[in-house]
Amino acid sequence: MRRRRKILLAIAAVLGSLLLAAGVAPYVIDVEAYRPVIIEAVRDATGRELLIEGPVRLRLFPVPGVGAGQVRFANAVGALAALLILGAFLLRGGRRAALSATTGSVLRLPNP
Repeated sequence: MRRRRKILLAIAAVLGSLLLAAGVAPYVIDVEAYRPVIIEAVRDATGRELLIEGPVRLRLFPVPGVGAGQVRFANAVGALAALLILGAFLLRGGRRAALSATTGSVLRLPNP
C-alpha cells in the first residue's frame, strides 16, 4: 500500500511539474526572436511577403500555437483576378470553385 502511494505521488509530482513548466514557458521564451524565421518560412512556402507589425505571442493552453497581431499578407500575382472570378462564381450559387489554374488550388464550401 505504501509503495503504491509513493508511485502515485511521484507521478503527480512529475505531471504537476510539467504543467507548471508549460504555464511558465510562454512568459520565459522570447518568441519575438523568431519573427524573421517565421517571415522567411512563409515567404519560402507561399512566395508572398508577410509583414508582422504587432507582437508575436506563444500560447500552450487550450491549444498550442503562435499568435501575432497586425499581420499583413501580400497578394500573389494574379490573386485579384482569381478572387473576382471566385466571387462571381459564388454569387451564382456555386459551391466548389477552382481558385487558380496554375496551382490547382480548390476551395470547397459546405452546403448551407
